[in-house]
Amino acid sequence: MDDPPWAFDVISKHLTAHPVPDIVFDFGKGFSPSNIVLEGIGALRRLTIKRMDTVRFGVSVPHMMELRRKFKTVIESSPELGTLIIVTSPLYSPADQGLDLHHFLPDTASGTTTTGNLTIKSLSLHSRQITLKDQMFSHLRLLENLSITSYGSISSMLSQVWDNLRKKGIKLKKITTNVIDVDIVLLEYLEYCEDTLIELTLEDGASLWYNHHSSNSNATYFYNHVLQKLAPMLKVLHIRAPDADDWCFGSDNYLAFGSCTNLEELSVSIVDFTQPHSLHTQLLLEKTKAKLSKNVRVNIFNVCLLPQIG
Repeated sequence: MDDPPWAFDVISKHLTAHPVPDIVFDFGKGFSPSNIVLEGIGALRRLTIKRMDTVRFGVSVPHMMELRRKFKTVIESSPELGTLIIVTSPLYSPADQGLDLHHFLPDTASGTTTTGNLTIKSLSLHSRQITLKDQMFSHLRLLENLSITSYGSISSMLSQVWDNLRKKGIKLKKITTNVIDVDIVLLEYLEYCEDTLIELTLEDGASLWYNHHSSNSNATYFYNHVLQKLAPMLKVLHIRAPDADDWCFGSDNYLAFGSCTNLEELSVSIVDFTQPHSLHTQLLLEKTKAKLSKNVRVNIFNVCLLPQIG
């Protein structure tokens, strides 16, 4: 973002005169908030904001808040916004501030917005700490797809997100998050969505804090209780384990995978599948695939065991 101030003014005026439905702002090369002119931009259906991080670029908090207010105005001017994506860098986003959606969406409680409630259907939030205040859910009542990760931060507030979604009666069709962010609140919310959820992706994301014991207990509950409830509706299931733990495909959970007979895509992790000792697991996977749709696409991720020291 090394362009001179006049360049942003020209772009803003052009977008005002010739609106486009989809805009991506990527601040990966740094930025000066005062140079960014967003006035007049609106009527968006999709907005992506990437790498807007104060620590990485030395931007002061007041300047960051100024830029957030500019984006809030853009969103207020986009009543038909259906997709919102906000991504900060896992190593640079300030943990004490996090990503608060209140900074970007209109505050309907204040009565200042002229657009009323937004109708966001697809939301992607990726930061070290994510906050969704109660009043923000009025903009998410039609939400269908949620991709949300906190990079495994110990200060993650994702449990509140899943709890609020359930309290507001919002059932999702697609969920993407990290395996390391899975907790009992999310597992209970997945059960709540058993009649709507068609895609579930649990990724092996960047981990700033990882509780291995909790991960194993959550995996056991997921395979023994949750997945079998989701099985009739699921079309896509991706589970990528961060370690050689109970999230990996094996003899303890292959029957749960086999119950998902309507799958079109399946991704699983197998421990050292290049080694002779994994032959039994590979045979179980072939047995499981035989129970699934003939057209199912299966991907395998290899999880290597760390060598023993001493």
